[in-house]
Amino acid sequence: AVGLTNVPSSATSALIFVETNGVRCRDDNTAPTSGVGLPLAALASFELNSRKAINQFKMIRSGGSDAVVSISYYSAGKAY
Repeated sequence: AVGLTNVPSSATSALIFVETNGVRCRDDNTAPTSGVGLPLAALASFELNSRKAINQFKMIRSGGSDAVVSISYYSAGKAY
């Protein structure tokens, strides 16, 4: 499982968009597995609404292929 990297220091929310292949994720600082965690299919999105959730977020691929995931960070309405 991997967490988020290169998070802007003032980011307080994040929008995660799964472009290809599914993932499983958790935002409670516990590593998901390929069968445990919130399932997000390709073309699904998920929003993190606190810095704590951003820091504790982890995801892992849920199938045999890696996923492509895009992430946008925000702080008080400002996009990064």
